[in-house]
Amino acid sequence: MKNAIKLVLILVAAGVALNGCKPKEDPTYRMSDLLGLWLEDKANVEHYVRFTDEQSDETAYWYGREWHEDEDIYEEDLFKLWNVDSVYVVDTLTMDSTLVLDSTLVHGNGWFKYKLEVKGDLEEIHLMDNGGAEIPKEYIVSVLTNDRLEYYEKDNQNRRFCFDKVVKQ
Repeated sequence: MKNAIKLVLILVAAGVALNGCKPKEDPTYRMSDLLGLWLEDKANVEHYVRFTDEQSDETAYWYGREWHEDEDIYEEDLFKLWNVDSVYVVDTLTMDSTLVLDSTLVHGNGWFKYKLEVKGDLEEIHLMDNGGAEIPKEYIVSVLTNDRLEYYEKDNQNRRFCFDKVVKQ
């Protein structure tokens, strides 16, 4: 009987020891948790970010917007801009010309494209009005729950951003 108890204790100890050797799993994140309106958790700052499910022209990216209400900039101030090119088309038989407008939707200041990788890499490409410049930024998500978002710059872990989910949509 004593040998059976010793054997059980050895097996339990070995099980506990082997279980402690399991590698820690990296957290995984879902885009559905990221979608919505977020307010930066910083005193005297009204910095809002909205992650949308509006797909950009590139299938891997989605559109987002950000604005600072403490600087009197609101979400409705972030218009989509139309880039309009006009071209005259000439009918070579009649020599009649017709003005044809070619327009493309352009997202300007305050808009960004983003993608979130399952392991927490968050890439944002900020869009500028002046000539279509794009400014890439890379972050690492450290917390993403239904009501909390925290991330830091990939190249500067001291530059952290913390947001709380806003209920109003």
